[in-house]
Amino acid sequence: MLKFENGIRMVNTIVLSIILFTSIIEPVHALETCETHDPINDIITVKCNTNFVKLVTEINDPTKVSLNNGELLLNTTISTGGYTTFSINYNENISWVKITNGNGIIIGGRAEIDGIRITSWDQINNTIVNQNDSNSIPRGYIYFQSSNGGRITNSDIGYLGYRGEKSYTVGISFYDSYDMIISNSRFHDNYFAFYSANSYNITIDNNEYYHNILYAIDPHTDSHDFRITNNHVHNNYKFGIIFSLRCYNFLIENNTIHDNNEGKTGISYGIFASRVSNDNIIRNNTIYNETIGIDLSQSSKNEVYDNKISNTDIGIYIRSGIEGISKDNNIHDNKIIKSKINIDILNSRGNRITNNTNSIIATMIVNFKNEEKYSTSYNYYRIKSFLNKIFSVNYSDNITNIVNNSIELRTNYSKDSITIEPETRKNSTVIITFDDGSRTVYDNAFPILKANNQKAVSYIITGRTDRSDRNVPRKYMNWSETKLLYDSGWDISSHGVSHIDLRSANDLQLNFELNKSQSNLISKGFVRSAKFFAYPFGGVDNRVVNATKANGYLAARISGEQKLLQKINLSENNNSLYEMNPFEVFNNTPIIDIKNAINETIKQNNTIILEYHIITPDENAAQATQTSLSNFKIISDYIASRKADISIITMSEYYDSLMLQNKNVSK
Repeated sequence: MLKFENGIRMVNTIVLSIILFTSIIEPVHALETCETHDPINDIITVKCNTNFVKLVTEINDPTKVSLNNGELLLNTTISTGGYTTFSINYNENISWVKITNGNGIIIGGRAEIDGIRITSWDQINNTIVNQNDSNSIPRGYIYFQSSNGGRITNSDIGYLGYRGEKSYTVGISFYDSYDMIISNSRFHDNYFAFYSANSYNITIDNNEYYHNILYAIDPHTDSHDFRITNNHVHNNYKFGIIFSLRCYNFLIENNTIHDNNEGKTGISYGIFASRVSNDNIIRNNTIYNETIGIDLSQSSKNEVYDNKISNTDIGIYIRSGIEGISKDNNIHDNKIIKSKINIDILNSRGNRITNNTNSIIATMIVNFKNEEKYSTSYNYYRIKSFLNKIFSVNYSDNITNIVNNSIELRTNYSKDSITIEPETRKNSTVIITFDDGSRTVYDNAFPILKANNQKAVSYIITGRTDRSDRNVPRKYMNWSETKLLYDSGWDISSHGVSHIDLRSANDLQLNFELNKSQSNLISKGFVRSAKFFAYPFGGVDNRVVNATKANGYLAARISGEQKLLQKINLSENNNSLYEMNPFEVFNNTPIIDIKNAINETIKQNNTIILEYHIITPDENAAQATQTSLSNFKIISDYIASRKADISIITMSEYYDSLMLQNKNVSK
């Protein structure tokens, strides 16, 4: 009897435990076998084929989901399991799905979204949810997890996603998903309009992507076998189409991409293949009004052809980096017009560049067996000068800039190719620099240097460029004048926004001066030289150096010294690249001292940076930073007289050669 009673107690205990356990997962009102509710995370999990109309009826809880005049308010998160089909379409009398409070739709099976508008929704203010500057306001999202066979068609999806703790809340994202079609839809004002990882066989066709906050189309980590075709991608934050980190077997075709600079970052990209994204085809796309049309970064074996690119700083950019060398890309039959540089290849090899049509094509072919001491920008301006002479036309907007050594030129004016060799740069070099961006540099120094076939560096105060005061002569160059210098081979580089001593600036001011001045230069097209800096007043300490590095500058020059440039050893952990010392020329600096410094530079096979400020007629040269025209011409003429022993280069060319030397040493 006791044994039997103990058995009854045991059964009762088990039943009670089951009741207590099942009370944690709350069955939704009608069909316990189809939907369950997790009240802690406020997620309704759906385990059968269904649609929103059925869910409204079965859940029967208007605080969670309600339907009124075709508008469905989703105040919870819906999650569908694998092997289910969840449909949201206009045939079910739904026109608009409004997602509240950072809730979302998680698709684990198949989704059929057709003819629907989907947005976030603010119930209190009865409106969609716009983002703040930090993109941190919780908004609705659609997340495909191990989903397959689904489609999004004929829909309008916007105002979704935010920067939260969970990666899938970014907007419309796909993880481990495959065999999907996204077509004939609009995606706008989302944090991410498309993001994927480990996904494949996805078609994105005939959609419009615009005003998206961070990324429009962003297939990522190990995504492959995508077809991205016939889309209109415009006015997004910074990128049109970007695919990154081991993405392969993509077809990107017949897309129209333009004006993706809504973030005002100073740089925008049409199509960006990044970080070992190999074996892809990019063809027949129309790209315009971007900083860079097509960028192949650390990516190889891509086929890029029949694209139409215009109004860019760089039409096609091929570059290597720490994650890989860009090599064996085949770039052919592209039409590139109205671009400052048509094709630019940096630290890459084995890329085939053929039959790219525009008013002129100039392709430099790399010979890696030869000594790699010719920088990209050094040869670029020699080619441009050569073309201008033989055709008597300024081709500054139509030069293809690739890499070094021998150069094959093809033109519309001749069927014959012209081969020239770049002149040998001397082991001794001089860099002529001007601080502040004084108008006298353009009016007075430029003609003298041009007559001697010399170039220089102008470190400009970007907040004063184009500035003029009423009834006062303009003191600083305007953007048109700096562009003419840049197109003549000069570097236009940064001297800050407002010329404050950075040592006395707080962290906010310091980073603003560094970042904003650089982005100003990039936005104006001075891409080649925007990442070189001269400290205002020569003011530098460890904090300023670290901030300069953190803001992406490649090198920086101090002030107030009269020395040859110190030898820079990149293998040592020092700041020499960010504390480059000049020979500063003052009003009372003797001519003989400058000549002796140049002679010593030649003797040591070294480099000298001459630092000037204002070049003025002799009768006006009174201040310490003013150099008379006659004295400046004496030095320019003296350097020209020693051209057999010393070359004039810019800071970007010096940096390029330094990188090449370091590369050769490390081999």
